[in-house]
Amino acid sequence: MCMDVGANRGQTITALRRSFKSPVIHAFEPSSKQCDILKTSYTSQNVFIHKCAFGREQQHRPFFNYNNSCLSSFLQLDPHSENRFRATGIDSEELVQVKTVDQFVHESRIERVDLLKSDTQGSDLDVLLGASTSLSTGIVKAVMCELNFIRMYEGQGRPDEIITYLNEHGFFVVDYYEKERQNNTLAWCTALFVRR
Repeated sequence: MCMDVGANRGQTITALRRSFKSPVIHAFEPSSKQCDILKTSYTSQNVFIHKCAFGREQQHRPFFNYNNSCLSSFLQLDPHSENRFRATGIDSEELVQVKTVDQFVHESRIERVDLLKSDTQGSDLDVLLGASTSLSTGIVKAVMCELNFIRMYEGQGRPDEIITYLNEHGFFVVDYYEKERQNNTLAWCTALFVRR
């Protein structure tokens, strides 16, 4: 049972289906355009596509669809010179529904989440803050999320904040993957955490 928060073009859905025999995947994507593509691309009975986002509280927020869909976010790109994407334009803006992981888990009567994946372009800490009960009670068994070490988005969650928050909920780093370097230092990566 996997939750794919920030599904984008379905990269994680494809990886999970290659890695596991018959995973049940709930994928969440706030972009209307990307969500429509996902619904057309993934018609398996074990893949459920939801048009919404996750955060620390229920609300509606403006979402920026950048010209490069992989960058789309609730946050503005940071104009700092170390951000190689700073000149990327916004294609459109839309108001999207934001839920919390805890809300979804409760309403869907989900008792176990083997993997909670979050790749939300700077908003991963907010996603995790909205999953506090699911994390602390052991419903979530593993977390995979993006860590940005450079100034990519204005107001993005810092890696140390994310790691500390997950440590406080009993999750510890397994390893870092998909490492991207810039000027000989780590710019961003994917991190896997599991409960001890």
